[in-house]
Amino acid sequence: MKDKFGEKLDVKIYTMDSEAAKPYALEFKGSTNVLLDKEWVPLKVATDKNQMETFLSGKI
Repeated sequence: MKDKFGEKLDVKIYTMDSEAAKPYALEFKGSTNVLLDKEWVPLKVATDKNQMETFLSGKI
């Protein structure tokens, strides 16, 4: 996604025990969670390249 969206997308990956994840820890639904502008991205979308590309195209 970073290759296609370049400067429009800033990807950050955190582990569940990181300081950045703490505010969301009680809300996380499982081990894989994706947020875009602090809003949940459905897991089905986040794990499918084509769906994620379509989703991001409509958001950024």
